[in-house]
Amino acid sequence: LQSLYNKVSYFQELNQKFRRTGGSRYSLNRQTSGARGQQQQQQQPQRPAEQTYSGNITLTASQPQTITHKLNTRKISVVVTGENGEAVRGRTNIVDANTIEFTPMADAGQGSVTVKGVPGDQTLFKDILDLTTRMLIGVRTISVNYSVNGGTVLPGYLPEPSLFGAGTYHPEVNMFGRDLGDSFAPGFPFLAGWQDYGFAQKAATRGWVTTDSTLNMPYLFTKNERLSMRATVEPLPDLRIDVTADRSFSKNISEFYNYNPSSGDFRANSFTETGNFSMSTLTWGTAFFAMGKGEVHQSEAFENFKEYRQVIAHRLAAQRDPNNGFGYDPTAPHAEHPGFPDGYGPNSVEVLVPAFLAAYQNKDPHSVSLGLFPSIKFIRPNWRIQYEGMVSKIPGLNRIMRSLNFTHSYRSSYNVGSFITNLNYQEQADGFSYVRDIANNFITPYDFNSVSIMETFSPLINMDIMWHSDLTTRGEIKKSRNLTLSFANNQITEVLSDEYTIGVGYRFTQMDLIIKTKNAQQAYSNDLNLRADLSYRKNKTVLRKIVENDDQITAGQSAFTIKTTADYMLSDRFQLRLFFDKVLNNPFTSLSFPTSNTNVGVSFRFTLAQ
Repeated sequence: LQSLYNKVSYFQELNQKFRRTGGSRYSLNRQTSGARGQQQQQQQPQRPAEQTYSGNITLTASQPQTITHKLNTRKISVVVTGENGEAVRGRTNIVDANTIEFTPMADAGQGSVTVKGVPGDQTLFKDILDLTTRMLIGVRTISVNYSVNGGTVLPGYLPEPSLFGAGTYHPEVNMFGRDLGDSFAPGFPFLAGWQDYGFAQKAATRGWVTTDSTLNMPYLFTKNERLSMRATVEPLPDLRIDVTADRSFSKNISEFYNYNPSSGDFRANSFTETGNFSMSTLTWGTAFFAMGKGEVHQSEAFENFKEYRQVIAHRLAAQRDPNNGFGYDPTAPHAEHPGFPDGYGPNSVEVLVPAFLAAYQNKDPHSVSLGLFPSIKFIRPNWRIQYEGMVSKIPGLNRIMRSLNFTHSYRSSYNVGSFITNLNYQEQADGFSYVRDIANNFITPYDFNSVSIMETFSPLINMDIMWHSDLTTRGEIKKSRNLTLSFANNQITEVLSDEYTIGVGYRFTQMDLIIKTKNAQQAYSNDLNLRADLSYRKNKTVLRKIVENDDQITAGQSAFTIKTTADYMLSDRFQLRLFFDKVLNNPFTSLSFPTSNTNVGVSFRFTLAQ
């Protein structure tokens, strides 16, 4: 969109005024110190120099004097001195960007006036207007991609294509016992790529499918639907925000078509639908809590989850019509759980999934989606934020640093790993099934093993500093949380992880190295890169049982890691590396014991591809 903004002269002026000043750490790391120094000088913005106007005026008490300084700015400093060189007190009135009026309070004879200012400076209101407009046009790119991929496999297809995969087909009268006439198979929509689940029934009706009773291969229909939205926003110079949102839904349908000689029709049976689902969501509201070590931390989200089940159950029951001919009363209590409506107990899949999403998304259970596959309306954004302009914005910082960059990234998704058709589900005219399971709950259209929420801060915050002395330092915090709601044992499994890392690196430029062999020696002069990282990581797995109302930790450990490397390029494709790694593991449970792993060695890397 930037090229579109530049069509407007004012927007183009703002883009130039608020241009990027910071340098990416990745480009800086690939350059030598000399080249980086030149680039740093080039990146410094050209600031207009302060200019001065001096002139002589006659100072008469209460008589305003007009002074035209032509500095083109309202942000000025004015000094007026008399014949004796002392400052003259008076009132200054700014007429416009090039003119002022000075009224002395007393007579001072012939005096001089000095006006200083930076040309082009503007009022505070104009600064606010420019900054606000720049933020509004900060959207640089927007892309929305919607794709549908499908496939059809129809065993027993009889017509033989004659031209471009199609042709006119006349079914045999002896095979179907009647004349079905000519038809164009498989049809223009199918040739154009259109995928329709009803294609098999259409083909069977027109006599395109064999009546052979030995055919035992099913009709297969697949559909993959994906929506992806991305936007890049730069509300301020050197601040980049990448926003993403996506939704993916995959279905695979299998069905058999058998010919019935008595009726002369095909009958579809053994319908099976499988698939998976994924959608970006937002669980930021419940992401931060004290993880602890060996103890089981209390989870406010889990307590809300158990409470929200009643709200969700009553919302589901209210969707059913009490006068539907099946004798169902939405206000009747559940036979085993009086606090819940009939057919929707606390462990019903239809109740658990919306309550799970509402609790961990920190949403109102009265407004959360009741569907097992939330629609596009409930998609939520994820993001990645980068800021690289700190050095250019803080005076004096560029004297000791080449770059100071901050990064933050957040991603969360709701996933249904797999689902399959519930063969006991029988949808009635009102769109609901009244078949119940052993727990007296209405069965769902699909059987689920589990649903999950995967959340990562990678990183929560990262700070990279490159100093003028070829020293690099960084600090990073990462968090992740995987939540799995299992319907086989009605429990939530939380896998939590926190990691803290600090690192330091140094580059020795053009370091000489001589490698001697028995008969010769080889001299090298390349950069030597030293790197050391220290990290502390905590992992914990907690089981929260819904029915038993019991929480327990099943696995977990803290790990302290030291990683050091020394890299030296012997050539453009040949790298020598010395490394030392040490990992200290301290478990949180008695099921395992502390361990220590150490790796020391030398590695050689040869790159074949450019």
